[in-house]
Amino acid sequence: MQRRASKRVRACFLGLVILASHVLFSETSLGQKKPKESAGQKHIFSGPAPAHPFDMVLARPTDTSITASVMVARESHGYLAYGLSKDELALKTPVLKLLAGMPVEFMLKDLAPDTAYYYRFYYRDASTSDFMASKNYSFHTQRKAGSPFVFTIQADSHLAKAHARRFTSEL
Repeated sequence: MQRRASKRVRACFLGLVILASHVLFSETSLGQKKPKESAGQKHIFSGPAPAHPFDMVLARPTDTSITASVMVARESHGYLAYGLSKDELALKTPVLKLLAGMPVEFMLKDLAPDTAYYYRFYYRDASTSDFMASKNYSFHTQRKAGSPFVFTIQADSHLAKAHARRFTSEL
């Protein structure tokens, strides 16, 4: 009986310590001050969706394949045409039904290693029979080990402002 009471007292004490530390320390886990609540207008993003018909991200590149993840703004049908020349995109994926806001993956397989490819996305909404073509894009399959290449790193440009105490411009 005394053990149970002792466990309850410890649990109650631990709960009070956690609550007190939450109230007393008004910083987030990243060391930022929490924004003060105000009676004024809250800033909420609203407005129309962007005016472009699709978003596409290439992912999981290997020496012989790459995946294109496509998300459309309106229900559509679409496919990718690709090839070794931007003027002759002889290879095609199957035409797939694309639901608005739902990403769909197109797998490009049997590609040549260490090779530049060009591609276009062809799409049409449910009300038309003619496909519209995106501009030409390009990618390169995985290079041979040890061969030189260039890549880019991009970060949130507001990161330094939010965490000025923690980050510097040096790597």
